[in-house]
Amino acid sequence: MWRRLSKAPWDLMFYWAAGMAGNVFNLLYNLLLVRRLTTADFGIVGWLSAYQLAVAIPALAIQTTANQLSAEMSVKTSTKQLLQTVWQISGLLALVGGVIVWAAYPWLAVQFKLVPGDSIRLAVAVIWLVFFPLAWLRGVALGRQWYWWMGAWVIVEGVVRVLAAALANQSQGLLLAAWGIAGSMAVPLVWAAILFACHKLLWLPTEHLSFARVRAVLGYLQRAAFWGVGMILPLSLDIMVLKHYWPEQQAGVYATLALVGKTVYSLNFSFIGLLIPVLAGRVAKGQPYHRILAGVLGLVLMISLGSGLVFYFWPQYSLNLLVGDKADLIFAYLPLYLVAMSLFSFTALGGTYLLMVKDKLFVWVLLLGVGAEILGLSLWHADLWQVTKVLLVNFGLMAGLAGVISWRKLSQNLNQ
Repeated sequence: MWRRLSKAPWDLMFYWAAGMAGNVFNLLYNLLLVRRLTTADFGIVGWLSAYQLAVAIPALAIQTTANQLSAEMSVKTSTKQLLQTVWQISGLLALVGGVIVWAAYPWLAVQFKLVPGDSIRLAVAVIWLVFFPLAWLRGVALGRQWYWWMGAWVIVEGVVRVLAAALANQSQGLLLAAWGIAGSMAVPLVWAAILFACHKLLWLPTEHLSFARVRAVLGYLQRAAFWGVGMILPLSLDIMVLKHYWPEQQAGVYATLALVGKTVYSLNFSFIGLLIPVLAGRVAKGQPYHRILAGVLGLVLMISLGSGLVFYFWPQYSLNLLVGDKADLIFAYLPLYLVAMSLFSFTALGGTYLLMVKDKLFVWVLLLGVGAEILGLSLWHADLWQVTKVLLVNFGLMAGLAGVISWRKLSQNLNQ
């Protein structure tokens, strides 16, 4: 028995547990704010979270590429130069994007009914600025299987965010919410940079950015970026589009519904996200992974069904506990919304697997799904029923196609 326990992947289990704790911290952050802020102000918090998810698309492409290249370094030492190139690209994206976001904030404030002011404007720019170097550091750490450190970083992020929300009040709530997100990434970035410097992994570029090496990493970045578009953008598009079309009060009600409904997706992705570092190593070394996929599929199914049953049959112990007196505003729409989020969880599972085995077909499915969501929400956004049905139909089609393409790819691998 002790031998089995000694061989257990405790570092990976800690990373998973830290991810779950991170989800709890993020939930606490939103719950503290939803109770302390007005519905209209919480709608702006929902936009900030959606903005962070949108920035995560290119940042996650950097992280996933760094993860794959770092994992391949164990069998291909030549990938170190490519990893350095990704580091240079991440710094360039951070600086250029941060300046653009700072300059564009007044326009964004008008389009999405945000609060003007340099303090929140700076926080929004800092979120972009720190995301990219942190993403590279995370990717390398995952590729090297530094799960203990990764778990610690996730916990620190969550603690910083919750502390900011705990200090929020009616007058300073939005400012603290914005800096809670920015600070939750800036603090781990400094810590991670010190760690990497001590391990001599923060290489200073010895050459100028090479177009030849950029082309070499473009395939990695392109697949990861399209995966990010398909996995992350649908979760932020709804709030951004509705924040543009709807009054602040109505948008705040939808942000509350999204907070509860997307909890199911967050729980599922705490397991799905583990596939990226696990499959990166196994695919690079040619090791089997089919049982791992089957296990994660079973967990996603159980979490989706269990969460739906708890919210529907025991709302007084779940929904009321989460959002208090705002529960009555969203209860009627929650069942369909939960089904939509569960279907998107299956899409994320299939999409993550296909990303790691470098399948190109599903990229087009993801892009079509994003386009369909934009078109659907632009045409049908009269009320919460229409919005929920648009998401349900779109995510259902994406999940079905993800299942078909994943099964086809798995069958090919099993027959080889």
